[in-house]
Amino acid sequence: MFCPLCELEKEVKYLGGYRSRHQTFASKDLYQCLDCELIFVHPMPTSAELDWYYKNVWIKDEATVSTSKETEIVYQIQSEERLKYLSQHIDLSKVMKVLDIGSGFGYLFDAFERHGVKRDAFYATDPSPENLERLKAKGSKAFSDLKEIKERDFDLVTLCYVLEHINEPYKFMLSVMDYVRGGGYIFLDLPERDDTFKPVLEPHVAVYSVASLRKLADKLGLEVIHLTGYGTKRSKLIEQGRPRRNILSRLINAASIRLEKFRRKNTVNRLYRQYEFGCEGADRWWIRAVLKKK
Repeated sequence: MFCPLCELEKEVKYLGGYRSRHQTFASKDLYQCLDCELIFVHPMPTSAELDWYYKNVWIKDEATVSTSKETEIVYQIQSEERLKYLSQHIDLSKVMKVLDIGSGFGYLFDAFERHGVKRDAFYATDPSPENLERLKAKGSKAFSDLKEIKERDFDLVTLCYVLEHINEPYKFMLSVMDYVRGGGYIFLDLPERDDTFKPVLEPHVAVYSVASLRKLADKLGLEVIHLTGYGTKRSKLIEQGRPRRNILSRLINAASIRLEKFRRKNTVNRLYRQYEFGCEGADRWWIRAVLKKK
């Protein structure tokens, strides 16, 4: 079968049916490439189908995209953690121009601004018209499509919760590299093997592990500055070998029971410990990586 990372016909292993709700992802299966280890959807949705889905379905589906106050706190913590992680592996004082691809609600923009990055130095893309309006209101230079951006000299390009949505990862990452100056960096943050614990995998079309992400970096010729799993151990997210029901909402709801009894600081600390944002290692909830363009 054709592997979208290897871009060759490869031997694959059938993993089971793809868990979805919307017709865009109906009657599909999951396979794993035995070479690069990427797990991917087959038949793969086309770029046009995915573009329509994100503009018309995804942002309006609260079962997939939670907009609760508790979720907002989690995303804010995660954005700060991303910046902290970047500062450990990059000299951020030399990062003058940032491109955030798939910026969503703009939490990473907020984090960078709090740490001194100027608004006119932060560019963002997102396919959702609603998110674009939010980003522009914040002061970011926001675009609906990467191709609309003419600059090719970014010090740092960030992709958080993006790569798992891409149906042609190698070609996509090659295009991303065009926006990074020589010696610049790419930051990736994405779920690790979420097929093992998410009750509905939609709209993720690719599932990564540390191993498959490293193989993608090697294929692209990017230097791996740092690459690791982080967050809660996946064993905690799996109950008796079965996916837990809406694990993100369950964790958030459990934390929110006592929300009114604590000040925000205590809530943030408790959520930080609950999601284990500061823990790195194997078989975690997420993967993050700093890659350098040679």
